[in-house]
Amino acid sequence: MPNVFKIVLASFVFLATGGVLAADTMPQGSVVVTKARGDALAIWDATPVLAGLVSRKASRGEVMRELESGAATIVVSKLPAYKKTARTLTLLVLYAKTGAISPTYNVATFEGVERLLTLKASTQVHFASDPAAEFRSGKTPSGLELHVVGDLPPEIQ
Repeated sequence: MPNVFKIVLASFVFLATGGVLAADTMPQGSVVVTKARGDALAIWDATPVLAGLVSRKASRGEVMRELESGAATIVVSKLPAYKKTARTLTLLVLYAKTGAISPTYNVATFEGVERLLTLKASTQVHFASDPAAEFRSGKTPSGLELHVVGDLPPEIQ
């Protein structure tokens, strides 16, 4: 039964996102569109990106710039699909929090989900430059509203 659930969930994610873009253009992690009309809402599970940044011991600033840049890439790629059905698109960026190592299974325990930030744009916005590149350089691009609503893991210095 669990395998059937995984197949159904994977199919839902594929259909809800309109397929998958090329792996080299999109950041790792799942993106699910949960609402496509009015004010569209998408959710990005950035856990794989965050895990990679933690393992290479990136600074807090580097981590935030990378996550903001990835979020901008996702928003910009999704905007054209919602121009006719939604006024805005908001991307909620979250990650899975882990806890102590389980002595029974020798893996980190799941402690919940952290809502880290939201990135919002009008579906009619036109960007003069690449928003992802602007975030990487430490600037918030015009046309995007960034709100940090959570915290990074404590192991990020």
